Amino acid sequence: MLSKKTKYFLSLLLFPLLSLIYLPSCAYYLLNQTQGQIHILLHRQPLAPLWKRKNFSKHKKKIQILRKLRHFATATLGMPTQGYRYFFDTQGRAVAWNISAAPKLELTPIQWWFPIVGEVPYLGFFTKEEAIAAKYQLAQAGYDVLMREVAAYSTLGWFDDPIFSPMLENDIPVLVETTLHEIAHTHIYIPSHGNFNENIATFIGEEGTKIFLKREFGKTSPLYREYLTILKDREKLDDFIQQYYQQLDQLYHSSLPRKEKLQQRKKIFLDMTKEFSRIRKKFQSQNYRYFLQIGWNNAVILSLRRYRGSQRTLRQALKKHHHNLKRFIHYLKKLSEMEHPLQRLKEFVRQN
Repeated sequence: MLSKKTKYFLSLLLFPLLSLIYLPSCAYYLLNQTQGQIHILLHRQPLAPLWKRKNFSKHKKKIQILRKLRHFATATLGMPTQGYRYFFDTQGRAVAWNISAAPKLELTPIQWWFPIVGEVPYLGFFTKEEAIAAKYQLAQAGYDVLMREVAAYSTLGWFDDPIFSPMLENDIPVLVETTLHEIAHTHIYIPSHGNFNENIATFIGEEGTKIFLKREFGKTSPLYREYLTILKDREKLDDFIQQYYQQLDQLYHSSLPRKEKLQQRKKIFLDMTKEFSRIRKKFQSQNYRYFLQIGWNNAVILSLRRYRGSQRTLRQALKKHHHNLKRFIHYLKKLSEMEHPLQRLKEFVRQN
């Protein structure tokens, strides 16, 4: 019988080998990804020995929170995990960098196909240099592009995901949410449904975090109240994005000449920047300066909707499950095995 470590490395080799069979052009990318994942597996460290190191003491409180969270995910949410028993230090760097792109006059993401996971609306890179090169190549091809840092990611249950050092730089509410988000991916993942996968993980992460913080610290605690403020600000951001998404969608589907559409879109993004500069003062948890720094484009808007576009529908569906998150997660698992899951979810919400 193969050891667990042997199975890990055979699994890693499976992706690039399949790519050579099905899509030779993606083999180089997947081989680089394999190399990066092997590096993480070889250099992650068990938590027990680290516990005794003085320079690790600053992380102890958050590590203890994650230990409780693993039990919470299993007992309360029905999402057992073998992850987060190891630590990987990125030495101050991001874990990875994601690149997403979209045509100038379409609110449709560029998709990349890979074996097993199907189509995905982004590419991940373990080195910043490769991500920058990919961003430049897509921009030169005429696409809107977004490049963003990643603090954590899920291997969808193929490996025991470690605690990445950037995760511990977050405040406790965001740390809890991020971890539950990634655990959710290991239980619910639908090939070629990137937006739906991310919306589900976002929803489970947020709802699970509310329950965990209330139980662990109390509903009057600063941490719980802080997190509720974060969620309210996100809803304001959702409304803002939806407003301009509709304007751009109407423009792109109009009969105007391409040149006129490009001019009009430039005006919309300028208006968007001005309006966001005004309303961001109303956000209480953070000022979202990030969006002013990177600038608005189709890829940025689609990235936000990728994680939040179906949140209202999911909230309505949870209400139909009497706000029982564990039962709702079980429903989502069943839904993920069916065709047209988002359509089925919307039909479920419309039912009396």
